[in-house]
Amino acid sequence: MKFFAILSAFSIAFMVPPAMAANIEKKAPCRLEVDNAHISSNILKQEKHRAVKVTFRSICNVDQNQLEIKVQIKKNGLFKDHQVTPVITKRYSFVSALHTILIQDVYVYCRNTQRTLYYGTARAQAKIHGKIVTALQVESKKRVPLACGT
Repeated sequence: MKFFAILSAFSIAFMVPPAMAANIEKKAPCRLEVDNAHISSNILKQEKHRAVKVTFRSICNVDQNQLEIKVQIKKNGLFKDHQVTPVITKRYSFVSALHTILIQDVYVYCRNTQRTLYYGTARAQAKIHGKIVTALQVESKKRVPLACGT
């Protein structure tokens, strides 16, 4: 029975539309979080080059096996959105309960200063209590305009 409660919480966390997600105060015990896109201050400082970066998190209060997280940076387009990075897959054979997976190495260098709206997306799959659980795609809460053309 505990498995079904966790499975339900994990599924519900990723089925809530982004517009409604801001109204929910209590966070699901297993979830993906996608920060808003920003210009990386570390890359700018270390490499003297501007880059758009998005940070991703996977948080779960139970042990996970074979966790696979797929992340990507996208930008708004005139008729449809465009991929800025390819889909990047991160795999973890085991993640203990309450351990947060932090993915901070997803970025793309700016080619110019054209104002562009960026956001990140993520989806995941893991084995929890022997059953495969899939988290539907989530994205950044805001599409952020940045002076960074790619």
